[in-house]
This record gives sequence, C-alpha cells and structure tokens, in this order.
Amino acid sequence: MNISDAHSFCLQLSEIVRQKNEVNFTKIFNPEELDDNEYNTLVTNLNSLDDEIIREIIDSFPNLELYDNFIMTYFNLIKNWDYNDNVKLFDLYRKLYIDYIQVFSYTWHILLLKSLSRSIVQLAYLCDLSPENIGGKKEKIEEAARLFGRMFNAIVNDREPLETSKKKSAYFITNLAFKTYFKIKNLHLCQSFIEKLKQYKLDEENFYKFPMSDQVTYSYYIGRLELFNSNFLNAEKHLNYAYINCPEEIECSKNKRLIFLYLTVVRLILGKFPREVLLKKYGYYEYFNDLIQAIKQGNFKIYNAILKERQDWYIKTEIYMILKKQLDSLMFRNLFSKVLGKKAKMMSYHSLLKAFKFAGIEDFDLDDVECVAISLIHKGYMKAFINNETQLIYLSKTKPFPNPYNS
Repeated sequence: MNISDAHSFCLQLSEIVRQKNEVNFTKIFNPEELDDNEYNTLVTNLNSLDDEIIREIIDSFPNLELYDNFIMTYFNLIKNWDYNDNVKLFDLYRKLYIDYIQVFSYTWHILLLKSLSRSIVQLAYLCDLSPENIGGKKEKIEEAARLFGRMFNAIVNDREPLETSKKKSAYFITNLAFKTYFKIKNLHLCQSFIEKLKQYKLDEENFYKFPMSDQVTYSYYIGRLELFNSNFLNAEKHLNYAYINCPEEIECSKNKRLIFLYLTVVRLILGKFPREVLLKKYGYYEYFNDLIQAIKQGNFKIYNAILKERQDWYIKTEIYMILKKQLDSLMFRNLFSKVLGKKAKMMSYHSLLKAFKFAGIEDFDLDDVECVAISLIHKGYMKAFINNETQLIYLSKTKPFPNPYNS
C-alpha cells in the first residue's frame, strides 16, 4: 500500500471495501504496516487538515458511509501515536475499538476484529504489568475485559445464520475475555459468557462448527474453571479435548504443554497418573514424579515436604492450593489400601492410627481415623462397614477400594 494522505487512504479503503478484502482491510487499519516515510507524510497531511475537511474527503468516496467515524478515530490514533506511552496508546485503541463495535457487521470484518482485540490485550498487559504501575492495579486489563463484553453482546445479537454471521467470532472474543478474567482473578465473570453461548445456541453441536483453535482454547479455560470449582470429571473431559486437539507443531508446543499441566493435576485428583515419558516430554518430570510416588503410597510427610520445597513453582502455575487441598482423599484411600494389604478384610482404628503417624500425620486420634473412614466411604473411595463400638472397619469382599477415577 502506498498511503501518503487522507485522499489516498480513502481511495484504497473504498476499493478494499468494494472487494470485501479482509486481509487488506486489516492491514490498512494497522499503523505498523506503514513505513517511516509513509507515516510521517500521512501525519503531516492529517495535521494540515481540519476535521471537517477530512470528513468531506471521506464522504466523497463510495462504500465508506459505515466507516466515517471509525476512520476519523483511526486518523486521530495515527496523529497521536507514541511508542513510548503505552497508557496513551491503550486509550487511543480503546476509542477505536468502541467505534469498531458499531462498524463490525460482516464475516470479512472478523480478521480486523482479531487484530484490534489482540492489540487491546497486549497494550493492557504492558500498562498494568509495567514497573511504572505503582500498586499493581489491573485497570487496563479490567477495561479490556469490559470492551470484550460489549463486543460479545454485539456479536451474539446478530440475527444472520451462523455461516454468514459475525457470531463466527463469538468464541474468539469469549476466549480473550476469559484470558483477562483469569489474569484479574475474577473467574465468576466467565459465567455470563457461558450462559449467553447457551442462550444463543452456540454451544453443543454448533460448538464444533467453530475453528479448532477456538475450540481448543475454550475447552482449556472451561477445564480450568471446572477444576477450580471441583468438578473434576468435567474438568478432565474438557482439558482432555483441548489436549487431544491441540497441534504438536512447534508454534503450539507452549499451549499443549500448558494444557497438559492442568490435565495432569486433575487426573492426579482422580487417581489417574501420567506416564513418565509424557512428564519428561513436556518438562514436568522433576515437578511431579516423586510427588506421584508419595500420592501412591499415601505418604503425607514426603508429599508435604515436596509441596514446601517447590512451593514457588506450584504457586506460579496456580496449582499449589489444588494440590494442597484436593489430594487428601486419594492419599488416605491409598494409605488405607496399603495398610490392608491384598488379603485382609478388616482394619482396626489403632493399626490405621499407627500408619497415619508413620505417614507424617502426627495430630490425629482415633476419632479422626473414624471420620476419615466415613468420608472415604461417602465419596466412594472405599467400600466398607464401620463398627464404632469395636473400632473395626470391615471391607467389602469385592473391590474394597474402587478405582477413584470412577468414584
């Protein structure tokens, strides 16, 4: 593109709109597509013209009626562009994005929507995560989330059939909104998007009509939400779908590794352990292998020591509290099974209490042993009958310790 003034910009844009050329439509509204000479010449021209004159130029070209305010806002962004002021750039892009909500009408507009949305996220992160942001407030990220909410509402209210509708971008915007909600720790805000996707029948079979990249990202976030809400079977289902369908290519390797991390965590809770070869493949062997051995043995002493030793990494990956709070039942189940052995059908409270102390649980008494046993039976981790008078636990003759994955 050779753009030197408002006239040449509008001339080219008019032709792009006539052709419905989504690639060039996206490029012409990207300041970084301009080389230094083009940029300086265009800014000089725009600064020499009154807004009224610029509007007359826009109105003189066909096909631009829908875009006049958006073009004016974009020209304002061009004139005030400053690489050294991310806050100012974010505010300029925010105004541009709001105007684009009104412009966004066709499927060939989706590519520019994605470009602008990514710019909003990138600038929000640069503003809120910079050293200059005293106090660490995430104001711009929160603002980005609100913008995506407004765009999402405009998208799902499109009455055109999905194939020709801007609703084709619904999951892309949803995923960006989820990304911001996870960043600002407001996961409950995800629910409104989930409910509207159902309300407008964009879930279930229609979900599979969207690009696989959107399906994978959405399944990843839903899996993490379900994990956070302790819905472990649903979490495993969504994370497994994301993992299976995430490509193995180098450019996707970071995403697949991240999906595998949370899939591993939820499967640990369900008593389903990953193979060593996969832990090594994704670089998690050193963080999980000995932890898994402690879980299998029901050894709380070793398990808690590992959690403490690697606490910083577990916190950074946002799995520390899950590992700390959600593995107890499985580990007690494994400890009970270990004390029982393969043939015994009865356990005494006293033998279990000794095992608890050996496994690093020092502050338990016989009442605590009984409470744990009742909890395991209630959750389906153990099939047994408790006689609290004799302080004995009688185990089922068939599979006294069912597979926890099916509990």
